Amino acid sequence: MERSGSLTEIFERAFYEPTKGNNGRWQPDVLTEDVLRERAKRLLLDVNSALQHARECVEHPVPAPELYFDFIESSLVNAGSKERDGVYVLGVTRAFLTTIPEVVAQLLARDAVWEVLLITTDAGERERFEAEQMLFDVVFLFVTNHELGHIVHAHTTEVSEEWNRIRNDENTVLPKQAAEIDADGYSCFATLNWLFSRLPSDAEVLGALLLRLFTIAALCYLEAGASRVWDWTVGFTHPQYLSRADFILGHTLDWCREHHPSLEGSLSHEIMHRALEAVENCWPTSTSRPLEVQVAELTSGPYSQWERDIAAERTRIRELLAPFAWRVRGYSTVAHDNAAGEQTS
Repeated sequence: MERSGSLTEIFERAFYEPTKGNNGRWQPDVLTEDVLRERAKRLLLDVNSALQHARECVEHPVPAPELYFDFIESSLVNAGSKERDGVYVLGVTRAFLTTIPEVVAQLLARDAVWEVLLITTDAGERERFEAEQMLFDVVFLFVTNHELGHIVHAHTTEVSEEWNRIRNDENTVLPKQAAEIDADGYSCFATLNWLFSRLPSDAEVLGALLLRLFTIAALCYLEAGASRVWDWTVGFTHPQYLSRADFILGHTLDWCREHHPSLEGSLSHEIMHRALEAVENCWPTSTSRPLEVQVAELTSGPYSQWERDIAAERTRIRELLAPFAWRVRGYSTVAHDNAAGEQTS
């Protein structure tokens, strides 16, 4: 399909949704803080460059559709992806970009975070700056890869009538929860591949540190959208926060088994639990319920039945969307996303 307009125009139209709190495209030039403005510009270039590289790895469809990333004008801490005029667009909101520095600074001020990372808190100014920059980048990358995961798994397609019916039905939530878990799975593999590609071949000793940094970043992202309430009798489009963390641990361990088997023992339920405690209430825009309350909610509800149901639903949705899903070199939407929850609670 020939696109109608420039990529920025298509992005503007796709994310102009006032009723959802989105008001089109936002440009970081208006930022008054020099460091954040330059970082936003760098991210805009780097993410779109990475998306072009990702297109080269797409084996189906051929030719690979265009991908474009930009910033969404919105006061909500959020991200999104869509198919519009033959182009796949994805973005994070202004509020997300401008809030991350504060969140990262708060995390790195917590002894619990440094303990998870196995680093002493007396790091020098340079080490702290490098840690802040790396954590910022990994949080940002996990979010954008999550949205790309929705595209790869065909969650954004509008061609399937059955999928359109499902995602527009407010009373149908299990398929949407399954889609979120699969998008997380893609993000785990893509983000870890990027993170470890920066690691010198003779420096695998740093692998455990990178895995734990990734864990902090992923849980920080989940904390931003954690429901303020939970009730097993009410339908939510996203899985319960801790159950989603379980699956992220499963995806991460799957990645270790495939790419760095020696690192599989670097993560455990105990470490994941400590990481959950370390990131608790790190977003200034929201306050989550105490972790022990969430654990009680999860374990007192029909979690085992939900796990069986969500496993079946993930299989069903993948089969439904298989004709529209992308085939990416080095990534299997079946093998990689069969990771089960690892019961961090």
